[in-house]
Amino acid sequence: MQANLAYNSKSLTSPPSLQQALAQVYNLADTELFPQGIYDQTTNSFFNDYASYIDNLVPQGSQKAPTPTQQGQINLIKGNLSTATTQFYTDQSGAFTAYQQATTMYPGKYPSFQSYLSQTAWGATLNTDANLMNGYNSQLNNIYSAVYGQDYVAIQLAKTTVDSVRQAKLGSAAQMPTVMSIAVASGTLIVPDYVPGDLSQFSNWVDQTVAQHGNSGEQAITIGFSGTSSMYDFSKSSYFSQTNWGSSFWFWSAGGSSTQSSSQVNVDTASSSFNQRMAFDAITTVSLEPGPWYDSSLMYDYPNQAGLVRPTALLVAMYPSITVTMDAASYAAAQSAYNSSSGFGVGAFWASAGSQTSTSSVNMNAVWHASGSSVTMSSQSTTPVVVGLLVAPLKS
Repeated sequence: MQANLAYNSKSLTSPPSLQQALAQVYNLADTELFPQGIYDQTTNSFFNDYASYIDNLVPQGSQKAPTPTQQGQINLIKGNLSTATTQFYTDQSGAFTAYQQATTMYPGKYPSFQSYLSQTAWGATLNTDANLMNGYNSQLNNIYSAVYGQDYVAIQLAKTTVDSVRQAKLGSAAQMPTVMSIAVASGTLIVPDYVPGDLSQFSNWVDQTVAQHGNSGEQAITIGFSGTSSMYDFSKSSYFSQTNWGSSFWFWSAGGSSTQSSSQVNVDTASSSFNQRMAFDAITTVSLEPGPWYDSSLMYDYPNQAGLVRPTALLVAMYPSITVTMDAASYAAAQSAYNSSSGFGVGAFWASAGSQTSTSSVNMNAVWHASGSSVTMSSQSTTPVVVGLLVAPLKS
């Protein structure tokens, strides 16, 4: 897919807006993945699954109810906290009224409410009120932790946070650091916050790559494949245990005239003549991190029963090309697919002799070399493309 992220680019004809860039960040970062060797989105939202995980946490070492002594302490502290809270808001209202009067009497002396507090006794009064509230809250948390378990405070904070995000998603304006505004076809949408890598820096990377394209002759980054590359090393990770040339349809053709359904093109990867070389002008990563609504520390103490897995970064490339050398029969099958309305695909790349395009892969130009039974597919588009996704299981 296109990396629709370079909102500050000077070389792109129609760069996305920041909100459009954040929309792609959200669409990729908030997606739960199937544990298989090809990128396949589930219908699950990572935030929704994480929020459900938080909803179901029960603090370790919790007891069913406070003892009579503990309940008496809780009632006393709650009463004191209520009184202190009322006093704080009463004083805050009085301070703001005084600030408004002072700005009329002394124009320009107090440019903000905060500056007024710092220069008058009202500041010390509100600090005293706030310290009293914080003290009662701390006492209350200590008793709750003794009653409901050592992680009670952390879990309650996490629950309060995800609930605030749920509520914010119902609105039309982002008013807290845990959510962000994105641009979608229907307008503005409020969604859980995800923090990408520096998109201004990414925009500069795009512009520099476009400016340097073609200057050095050979492309800077090449990756070679052969028949021995066809199977993933299962000892390194079980996550991509299904990855191989066959099951992941590395060589494919769109079914009929539609590029949404595909069938496998039989390329003999065991042939001695088989070779594959992928190249790019440049590759970079764009990190994808959940916003401040996400607390990974709880994952260390409480089992991740749902097996949540989240994207952590995008692998983005520019000016991709791929050359495949095959035996004669495989070459004939690949070229036949290319000449049909279905086209010929290699991994994330696709080309067709016709005018149709693919909406699920990078559209390329293809040059066929009958004498060497090879095809080179390349793209001269200045638009960066997502060629990989880094994922990580959550701690448990």
